[in-house]
Order: sequence, then structure tokens, then C-alpha cells
Amino acid sequence: MCSCDYDCENDCCQETLNVFPVVLLILTIIWTYYVYVYEMCVRLIESTTKCAIYLTLFHLLFIPFLIMYFIAMFHRQWLVPEEYQFTSSFYNRLMSARSTTEEYNILYNFVQDNNFLIYTRSKNGSFRYCTECKLLKPDRTHHCSTCDACVIKMDHHCPWINNCVGFTNYKYFIILVMYAMIFCFFYASTTFEYCLHFCLNFETSKLRQLNIVLAFFATLALAVALLALFIYHLRMIFNNETTVESIHDPHFEPVPGVSRTTYDKGCVENFEEQCGWNCCYWFLPVLTADGNGVEFDIVRYNLRRT
Repeated sequence: MCSCDYDCENDCCQETLNVFPVVLLILTIIWTYYVYVYEMCVRLIESTTKCAIYLTLFHLLFIPFLIMYFIAMFHRQWLVPEEYQFTSSFYNRLMSARSTTEEYNILYNFVQDNNFLIYTRSKNGSFRYCTECKLLKPDRTHHCSTCDACVIKMDHHCPWINNCVGFTNYKYFIILVMYAMIFCFFYASTTFEYCLHFCLNFETSKLRQLNIVLAFFATLALAVALLALFIYHLRMIFNNETTVESIHDPHFEPVPGVSRTTYDKGCVENFEEQCGWNCCYWFLPVLTADGNGVEFDIVRYNLRRT
């Protein structure tokens, strides 16, 4: 078998693995919809008024959640601007650098020639670049091995939407988590009484109600997990930090007399940078993030002299 066939087979296997969590989640959504609408509301609830109220509230929460899910899944990231891309000759010269100092000088001249504003450095003190995409990495940009691309202001790759979460769709992801959390809490709270009744009055002739019990515990567990995730990402927003940066601290350019460099400008400014200042857009799937995704303001704290 030739190498091309082997690569194609690997790519197909990888694509299947990437899509599997999405398919699993969609099937779970379909199952929970069937259990709530048909098993509980249509076949179990006797009161027409109560059934109508439950179905109305259910769909008012379910539809926005579903819309946000597909927006977060299919939204494509902005690419790193072309001016950060290396030419073939420049990349060959960079790869042939014999020392870290020579590599730094080559990249430094590239940054100066293009007037790039870059504060972060690699561990060896040089500018960060990607050997896969053959480009200079702007601040907060990272290469995603799953998407096989450099993502600007990358937060993480989410397998449940099979998409990277970054500068352009981070807000969509947060709204999705919030809508999903509210939906799951509503689902669990409205199915609780029937779940409890079934557990206390178990009848083998009504095993179909087992679906309601399973759906209750599944949505309750998801609601708690989503609440923890939502709180975690709110903290990230207020600290102006990404998930990648919370795991690996960024290495900033050392400046004499500066003790610490950070993106954190204060809770209010950090929130407005991500979500905008107009509260009317906070919960809508519109891009409100400030900036271009490749250049960011920093805050430097000077050393205290005794």
C-alpha cells in the first residue's frame, strides 16, 4: 500500500473520531427531546394546561440552545493574516539558522519590517512561529493539531462541537454553555416529580417511564457540569485569560524594571473586551470582541524599589 493510501486511511479514521462526539451528543439531544415531549408531556401529564406550559417553556429554551449549538459548531475561525506567512525562501533561511541568536535576528527583522506588535516569546526567548503552517505566531495564537491550523486567541478545541474555540467564536461558546445549562436545569426540575413518583411506585408494566428517570439523572449531571464550566470560563473572561494560558503561562518579552506583564486590565475592561459594552448584545450570537485577534494590549507592573 502506498503512503498516499495510508495517509488517506489515517485521515478518514481521524475524521470519524472527530465526528463521533458530535453524533453522540446529537443522538442524546434527540432522545431527551422524545422523552420530554412524547413520553412525559403527551403520555404522562394529564392536565392540558400544565402540558401546554411545559411544552412552551421547553421549546423556548430548547430552540435557542439548538441554534447556538450549530452556530458554535459551524462557525469558522478567522485565519492568521497573510502578512504573518513566511515565504519559502525565508522559511528555508530560518530553518538553516545555526544558533538561537541567529534565529532571533531573522525573526526580529521580519517583525520590524512588517511593523508587528508582538509581546510574547518562546521559551528560548525568540519569537514564536509555527513549523506546520509556516508563519509567525501573533500573540495568543496557537496551532491546533486537530484542526491542523493556527487559531488566533485560541482557547481550546471542543470535541463536542468539533471546532476550535477562539477569538471569533469564544462568546458563542459561552452563550451555548449558558443556554445548555439553563435548559438542563429546567429539564431536570420539571421531570423530578415524575422521576420520584416512578421510583416510589415502581410498576413493571410502566418500564417506559424508565426513560424519564434516565433523562432526569443525565440532564441533572450535565447541568452541574455545565455550571462548573460556565463559572470557570466567566473567571477566564474577568481575568482576560484563555484556557491555554491558564495551563501554560505566556512568556512575555523581558523588560528591565518590569516585574510582571499581563493581559489583565481589570474585570470591567476585560469583560467589555470580550463581550462589548452594549448589554443588548451580550446574549446574542454577534461578534463583539474588541480588536483584530492578533494584537492585544498589555499591562506592565514595575518593580518596587526599597
